[in-house]
Formats: sequence, structure tokens, C-alpha cells
Amino acid sequence: MKVDTFFKNFELLTDAPNAIVKLREIILQLSVCGKLSQQADDECASILVSEAQKKLAKLIDEKKYRNFEKVLPVKLDEQPYKIPQNWKWVRIGEIALVRGGKRLPQGASFAIIPTPYIYIQVTNMKNGTIVNDGLKYIDEDVYQAIKNYIIEKEDLYISIAGTIGQVGEVPDFYHQMNLTENAARIIFKELNKKYFLTALNSNIVQSQFKEKTNQQAQPKLALKRIADAIIPLPPLAEQKRIVEKCDRLLSTCDEIEKRQQQRQESIVRMNESAIAQLLSSQNPDEFRQHWQRICNNFDLLYSIPETIPKLRQAILQLAVQGKLVRQNISDECGSDTPPRLLINDKTLRVSFPNLVDKRFFNLYNNSLIARKYYAGQGTGTSNSMKNITREQIRNLPVPLPPLAEQKRIVEKCDRLMSLCDTLEAKLKQGRDSSEKLMEVAAKQVLTA
Repeated sequence: MKVDTFFKNFELLTDAPNAIVKLREIILQLSVCGKLSQQADDECASILVSEAQKKLAKLIDEKKYRNFEKVLPVKLDEQPYKIPQNWKWVRIGEIALVRGGKRLPQGASFAIIPTPYIYIQVTNMKNGTIVNDGLKYIDEDVYQAIKNYIIEKEDLYISIAGTIGQVGEVPDFYHQMNLTENAARIIFKELNKKYFLTALNSNIVQSQFKEKTNQQAQPKLALKRIADAIIPLPPLAEQKRIVEKCDRLLSTCDEIEKRQQQRQESIVRMNESAIAQLLSSQNPDEFRQHWQRICNNFDLLYSIPETIPKLRQAILQLAVQGKLVRQNISDECGSDTPPRLLINDKTLRVSFPNLVDKRFFNLYNNSLIARKYYAGQGTGTSNSMKNITREQIRNLPVPLPPLAEQKRIVEKCDRLMSLCDTLEAKLKQGRDSSEKLMEVAAKQVLTA
């Protein structure tokens, strides 16, 4: 499948679970293998590497940074896939300097009150950018000891402990802040920053970071390992074209994801409203009106799996409210004999008189009415370990219809629950089919 064909049919693939996440991954993969934009007669990326190294060497000569990490050229058998002729496989250490942060001196502590000197202790990423989090203030004497370990807005930030391998841009707010020992800065020249960030966040590079992370009690990614990782480098003009195409496609992903989320939220709200109206019906005519509205919009209301549990609960509610089957005045009255019998301190066995169908009681026991009763009666120090007593179960109020109606309710409920199972299976099958279609399409476009 051609790339253009794949993206023209973009939205046909979005019904698969996590479809947008997978589409974003595909976009990044296409970005770093030369298949996202039209190739042009650009100068070879080898020239770009030479220019980048000259600029970095000048910074080293000016004593701004230590010398380059020593890295070997990428061998042919190390290249994971074929790239366009004017691209080049390079190690990060060939085109960038990787410099770490500095831990606080032994015995030093953070300042109690705000100071002009800020230390980035813990940071998080969001949408490829460091978020304002984990900032600590330090005193001037501590600052003097670590002032050479800073990060600048022109750099890229990489986490080397905790969320290892996370790479992001540095906002202006963080310019020249002191950097923690759990992170590093990637200093580069002559590269398109957004392409470099895209390449560093692609699967081909992230998988290398994971492989190169030590497996000690507190895993860490060494700076030398970052410099050794390889990336595919296109010419500078091609980097710009890739970024522009990537931005457009990712923006499309955002729009599709937003529409999907809005549609799902709308369906859930409509379903909840329809169910609430049905359950609150005051007479048979009102009930039939609300039920008919659900029937008329059934394909929409139950087009996503998330609404099926609400339907199941509604069926149980209707069953115990006497609204699921027609009433028959010739039926004998229900029994007022309570359920009974004790097994152990965590389990109760409940037996019933002849006028009670245990299946009906089971339906009621699983309804929201009964669950709320138990939640209110339960005692204990933890929500997950609350207990109810035999006496509390005996006192459970049960709206008991005649035995004949109990049986009709159970039979009707079984049929409706079976329909729920069928509907759920159908929706799952549809999503599974969409997922397989996505996998096939992704494989075709990535191997074309």
C-alpha cells in the first residue's frame, strides 16, 4: 500500500482500539525511514554531519564544553533498515554533545524560602515538552558548586533515570536552570530541532535506549550509551519537509481523536439520559414512550461497548421494579419470609421458602438498589474490606412479586441479558476486525 493511499483512507482505520495512538506511531516510523515526504535532489546528509561537527568543535575550542565522546561510525550490519541514498545513519555522538546534570553536593539541602537559583529535580513531559514541575530552590553557595551543569532553551532534554529515554524540548522558562543528575542535555547545531526530536522519540531510537539501560536496582541510561545510539539523518531540507508533513498528519490525528471522544461522550450521555427517563417512568404509557425512544435509537445508543454495562444494570433495575413484564392479578401474593443460613465469617448461604425463586433474588441482589443498601450497611475501616452481617442481609428490603411473576421476570431478564452478550460480542468482533485491518495496512505501508 502506498503512503498516500494509506493517509487518504486514514479515518477508515480509526475504529480499531487505540487506533490514533498506533497512527501516531506509524507517522513517526514513516518520518524516520524516508517514506513520509517526496524525496528531492538534496545534498547528501554527510555534508550536514561535517557542518554540525565543525560548529560543535568551535564551542569546544572556546572552552564552553568538554570534547566529543568518542564514537565509531555506524557499520553496515548495524543499520536496521534501508534509507534513501542521500540520508545517512549516524550515532547521536557524531552530531551532538550529550552532557549530564549534577547532584547537590553532599550535605547540601534545598532552600527553605524562594531564591534566584532554581534546580530541576524532577520533570515530566507532555506533548514533547518539559512541564513546569519538580522545581526546587537552592542557596547561592550550592549554586556556585553546580552552576556549570545547566540546561539551555536551544537544547533537548532527556531523562536518564525514572522515565528513561523521554526526550523533550526545553521551554524558555527553563533556560540556564541547574540540571539534576537524573537528566541530560543534548547539544546540537545545524539540525532541524523538531526532526531531531521526532527521530529521538521514534521506536528505532527509543528501543535502543531501553536495550542500553543498565538493569541495576535503580536502572539508569549512561551518557555514553546515548551517544552510541544510531539515528537516520536526512539532509536539512528534507528534515524540514518531514516536519511540515508530520505536523499536518499529527494535527489530523488530534482532530480525529477529538471528534471520536466527543462522539463517545455524547453517546454515553444520551444513553444515561434515556435509561434515567425509562427507570423514572411513573405509568405504563410513559414507560412505553421512553422504551420506544430507546428502540428507535438502539443502533446509535449501543454502538460502543461502554454503554452495554448501563443497559445490563437498567435491565436489573426494571426487573426488580416490576416494569420488565406485564402484571397478572391472578398470581398469588409474594412471600414475606426472609432469606437465611450461615456458612463462615466471609460467606453466607441463603435459602428460600417455596414462594421465592432464588434466581429472582439473585437478580435483585445484583441490582443497584441492593448494592446501595449493602454499601450503606457495611462496616469496617477500609472500603475494600467492609463487612455485612447475617442480620443485615435478613433485613434487606426485597420488592417480592408473586412466584409466577418472578419466573416471568427471570425468563425475560435472561433473554435480554443474552441479547446484551450478543451485542457485546458483535461490537468486540467489529473492533477486532478493525484492529486486524489496521495491522495489515500498517505493515503494508511500512514495508512498501
